[in-house]
Amino acid sequence: MDNTLLYFVRHGQTVWNKEKRWQGWQDSPLTTEGVAQTKAIAQRLKDEKFDLFLTSPLGRAVITAGGINKFLNIDVTVCDELKEINLGDLEGHPEMYMRDKFPDEFLKFWNQPDKFLHPSAETFTEVRDRVMPFVKDLYGKYKKVLIVTHTTVIKHIIVYYLKRNIDTFWGEPVILPCSLTVCNMSGREKAGFDIIGDISHYGDMNRVKDVKY
Repeated sequence: MDNTLLYFVRHGQTVWNKEKRWQGWQDSPLTTEGVAQTKAIAQRLKDEKFDLFLTSPLGRAVITAGGINKFLNIDVTVCDELKEINLGDLEGHPEMYMRDKFPDEFLKFWNQPDKFLHPSAETFTEVRDRVMPFVKDLYGKYKKVLIVTHTTVIKHIIVYYLKRNIDTFWGEPVILPCSLTVCNMSGREKAGFDIIGDISHYGDMNRVKDVKY
């Protein structure tokens, strides 16, 4: 069976990203830089041929996918499985507030993700368990899939297929806004990565920031 290539794009930078607020399932608008990032990744991908285009239903991902699709002009399917981790009533708070008011959750989120627990939030295991079956099910059905999603989704896929300890979850490589990660699946349980967190297209941001679509 032929390999399946999954092109993962994280959404463009948002206001809350810039303010270092915990975002989760809540949303904030793309910044001017986030719009420029979207245009740059769109330029990078505009000549690719995808069999399927998927996006998280969260606004920042939908807007990023829409910007990319101005060039691709293909159907985009919204998938709940691709949502960011749900952080419940922790969402919207800046890092400093989280560190002061929820020190245990804060430390475990960043240093021991498998032990992160909050009454209104998803655990990392719950995110993995909704993401990985969905990703595995794409194998063999499509040759090339474009997916606009979020950091924890992409990180889970990297940790899973590279068989890394979850304590390394937030280590290198960093998944920056509108970065590109290409997962090369040779089986449901076997995959490598041609690219992880690449932002070489950022060099085009000044050139494309005034491009109208």
